[in-house]
Amino acid sequence: MDRFREFGQKIKQLRESRNISIDTVSSKTKISKKLLNILEKGERKRFLIPVFMEGFLRNYLEAIKESRSDLIKEFRGLFFEEEKEKEKIIRKEAERSKSIKRRITYISGAVLGAALIIASTIYIAPNFFNTKNVVSNRVQTVQKSHFKSSNSSESAHKNIVAVKSEQKPDYFTFKIVAGRRSWIFYKIDSKTSNSGFIEAGKTMKLKAKNLLLATLGNSIGMHLFFNGKIITIPKSVVHIQCRISGCTVLSAREWQNIIFNGK
Repeated sequence: MDRFREFGQKIKQLRESRNISIDTVSSKTKISKKLLNILEKGERKRFLIPVFMEGFLRNYLEAIKESRSDLIKEFRGLFFEEEKEKEKIIRKEAERSKSIKRRITYISGAVLGAALIIASTIYIAPNFFNTKNVVSNRVQTVQKSHFKSSNSSESAHKNIVAVKSEQKPDYFTFKIVAGRRSWIFYKIDSKTSNSGFIEAGKTMKLKAKNLLLATLGNSIGMHLFFNGKIITIPKSVVHIQCRISGCTVLSAREWQNIIFNGK
């Protein structure tokens, strides 16, 4: 993400060249110093949703009395380039996966064929003239072992079924069905946060063990499901916190405190 760092350094130099402190910018924009420092350092992994970051940048430039609109376009372009790079990586991985599957199928077929040839050479050829005895002996052996183990195998099967029926998932699911092109920022448990767009009609499925935080933009017509049950969302931009017990809609301030301060 060097391009984001370079951009952050550029706007920082503009601010410093005009002898405007970061405290002054924070006071004028009502944006926390922590978030302004993230913007100036170009720490992409700590960015909020691109739409939010673009809004913060507009306020930042206004506070330092910079009217160049090309900076907004440049900043927006960085996110589009990032999305294109992600798409290229996904395509390469998909092609690589297909290639590996083809190789595995070819090798598996060759190994199976060789195994069949070896088996036929070892077991079939030497006993070709004594087939009846071999078959009758094997039938008797199978019948005896079946009668001896039928009761124990049946009880073992019951035990396995009972154990499986008692198991409960140690995670919860969160599904998004977009009604129109929407954007999302989410953070799962302690993992790195992610952001991007969901195209109209597309579905995104997320899993978490303890905590999922999400912000959804342009969510009109969007359908949300927690463990298969639909969630009602009250507005076009919504902040949600989900735990194993359920989901809660947060205010913007509550959501920001959790993201940056862990409160």
